[in-house]
Amino acid sequence: MMKLNPSLVYYGIRLNLFLVYIWLVLQTTPVKVYGMSLERMMRSLETGSVQTLTAQIRTNPGLICKFNLGTDGFIDSCNYTIDVVDYRVHPWKLNLGLNSYWLGGPEKDGDGTVTGGFIYADISSILEKDESGLEEKAWFTTEAISPTSARGRCFQFDFSLEGLNVKALSVIRVDVLGVPVPDQPRPEEQNGGTTEQGSAQTRAISMSFGNGFAQLEANTVWRWEDSTQGIWKNGHFSYSAPNPHFFIFEATPNPGAMEKYRGYIALDNIQLNEGVCGNDCNFDGSFSTCLWQNVDGDDFDWTLSRGSRKSFTGPLKDQESSLSSGSAGGYAYIDSGYPRHPGDSAILRLKSEIQTEPDSPLCLVFYVNMYGSGIGSLSLVQENLNNSKLSTLWELVRPASSPRDYWHRAEVTIASEDKSTLFFEGRVGEAERGDIAIDSVSLQQGPCVIKPTEAARYQAVSCSFNSDLCGYISQNIPVEEGTGTEAPPLWSRVKGGENVPEGHGVLSPGEEDWFALFDVKNYQHRPLDRGFLIGPQVPISSDPLCISFWYYMATDVSSVPYLGTLRIMLIPRNITGNEVMSSAEPKIIWSLSNQQEPTWAFAQVSFIPDSPYLLTFEGIRANNVLGVVGIDDVSLYPGSCSIKPKKALVNIGDCSFEFDTCGWRSINPGSAMELRPQDWKLSDRNQNFGSFRDHTFNLDTNGYVYFDTINIQTKTWLISPPLGPNTSLCLEFFYTTTESDSSNLQVKRQFANGTMGPLWGVQFSDLELPQGSTVSTWLHAQVFIPALDSNSAIVFEGNSNDAGYALDDITLRREPCETRPVFQNNFDTRTNPFQFAGLQSTRNKLDLTAKYPVLKSSNSGFFRQAKSLNSSEALKNEETK
Repeated sequence: MMKLNPSLVYYGIRLNLFLVYIWLVLQTTPVKVYGMSLERMMRSLETGSVQTLTAQIRTNPGLICKFNLGTDGFIDSCNYTIDVVDYRVHPWKLNLGLNSYWLGGPEKDGDGTVTGGFIYADISSILEKDESGLEEKAWFTTEAISPTSARGRCFQFDFSLEGLNVKALSVIRVDVLGVPVPDQPRPEEQNGGTTEQGSAQTRAISMSFGNGFAQLEANTVWRWEDSTQGIWKNGHFSYSAPNPHFFIFEATPNPGAMEKYRGYIALDNIQLNEGVCGNDCNFDGSFSTCLWQNVDGDDFDWTLSRGSRKSFTGPLKDQESSLSSGSAGGYAYIDSGYPRHPGDSAILRLKSEIQTEPDSPLCLVFYVNMYGSGIGSLSLVQENLNNSKLSTLWELVRPASSPRDYWHRAEVTIASEDKSTLFFEGRVGEAERGDIAIDSVSLQQGPCVIKPTEAARYQAVSCSFNSDLCGYISQNIPVEEGTGTEAPPLWSRVKGGENVPEGHGVLSPGEEDWFALFDVKNYQHRPLDRGFLIGPQVPISSDPLCISFWYYMATDVSSVPYLGTLRIMLIPRNITGNEVMSSAEPKIIWSLSNQQEPTWAFAQVSFIPDSPYLLTFEGIRANNVLGVVGIDDVSLYPGSCSIKPKKALVNIGDCSFEFDTCGWRSINPGSAMELRPQDWKLSDRNQNFGSFRDHTFNLDTNGYVYFDTINIQTKTWLISPPLGPNTSLCLEFFYTTTESDSSNLQVKRQFANGTMGPLWGVQFSDLELPQGSTVSTWLHAQVFIPALDSNSAIVFEGNSNDAGYALDDITLRREPCETRPVFQNNFDTRTNPFQFAGLQSTRNKLDLTAKYPVLKSSNSGFFRQAKSLNSSEALKNEETK
């Protein structure tokens, strides 16, 4: 008998007792509260001034709130105000990872432990209909925090969002400007300095706390709108505040059809530190308080200021103060006054290094003020520290003067697998009239759409669609030439929220929310009609680029999933760039079909622009259906990235047979040069496999490949494009057949020496069908294809004398899988008497103008886009870039 280790038994008992203890504690989930809460702050304001309140506040930067279980059995709430029902909003809750499936929240805390704690908003409880009268949002607030110094502070935290009913997590900063004064105008009414959005937010929050609470001013300082799929991410922002203040963490749900789903927004590891975060800079102190520094070797230096000294150029105050009634704050600018001359430049360089992982780009956010009649240029340049290569990522040259006190939000994606750094280069336009200012520089997670679009390096590829289509051209490709000529464009720009979902993305105050919509409803279009959203040519390079975007693909009726297909294509041109190459196959690099989740989802894919390509989004219609196919926030930036979602990967041999056989070839084993009526062929209106509807879109004619014979013994092959060596594959497909004792379908592998080996097979008697059924539905199969050290091909072999088989939605995934279903049958190996399939013949060469009619006419909009983007001047600009 095996002996038990006494020490293991002892520690096992202790662990189980500890888990039982935690479970018992969580039955009541007590909360430990200490310090100056909002209630104490309110009482302090009733008897004193803001200055008195400031003296009473004791802020302890550096402390981190982990919401963990203390030795006293209480979950530490870190002096945050969680009981907010009096403010007419829902509360957040405290929990541990161990209890997540019971009460809600993530299964682990921000440190990755199941015994650690966190604070979370249960979104489903916010949407429950009750008589409480609470607003559909959840709050918790920090303690009262003292004013910052000129160095500012860094507020950071871990966050996690999951669920279809989750909309956004926001952080709102509320400044306490003074004690309540009866009949006194609000601060934003006195100063006129806040934005319309900020004023509305201030009024709403003042009403929540009660108009007699204090003179408040509120602004959203950080926001996240997308699900993290339960993954913990780090959030942070830098800020400066001359007054006492506190923060509200606000969770908002996605109401409507999603309200019955469960979801959560969780926070952990909240920390406040002195000084700005990482590479951020608010320019409120000296340049020494952040990592952006002047350099030697340029014509002059950047200067700090808190307001222009000229009446005809420069901002009145810094970016943060322009949104509020405050007067504290500075910015960095280039002074175009004497002794500057046109063309003089000044460089502000980041002292630290930046290095990103392939799937972890950053977004540089900054604000720029370009008021004046003689503005020169502002550029953001990335320097590769390994080879000193300079790349201009963002550039505005002589833009039109903006309103004096308007700070434009600028964004650009930063990605570099090599160590690199960044620098701003400001250049004088006209002396005395060309001050350019920047402020509130920060690096945030994830790619972003370049703002403003005029600053884009890759012309109009990046687009938020909020202003226009950014130069993209919409062109219809009807399934039958000459039809649908009067139909409206399949791609158009629509405003979110008007019988369609809201667009994706965090908006600037006052900005309308638009996205690009592919029409799946209009009766004037037919099934398999296609729409191209054609972008400009991507500059030729041997370095990879990553395109990221957000997509929405969902039907209004879950039982009707046939929505269509969304693809990204690279359409090649000839080497001169004057016309599209009608003899070259467009590259499909990303593809997704039919119903997905009814929410905006992130997508990305990388490619190497080694030829002149037009970047194109293609939509393919199924039957008319109530639903939405849309894209938003397209971004193109240097660097490689993995494909997301993984199921959008396109491999050689993948085919849904809507328009052609995707490189699969029908072969007559008896005569490779001649095909018979009973060999594999595409279905269409005139010939199809009985009454079968295709598997992809449920169409009644087109969309699959089949063979069929009557009283003729037939063997026929469908051979894949050549497959490379050293890669295991999973062949996945759908098949169907009619009753026949003599028919079978086999999957074989054709080797480099011309022989074949069996991999899988099925005959009608193998199928488990309802009694008396003579026709199968579409059935799924997958076959493991082991790696070889030489090229090979996949062969579907059909054998019959009185029936046939149909195939659809073939995919070749680059991963191993289990072969299933497995049938008990024996099929013989046969030698192929013809050449290896990898040697392509010219027989039945594909005419691309039949597949892509848009390639036919040089007068089409497709060609006009090609020509307009390839004038000698445009080519010269691309070569310069």
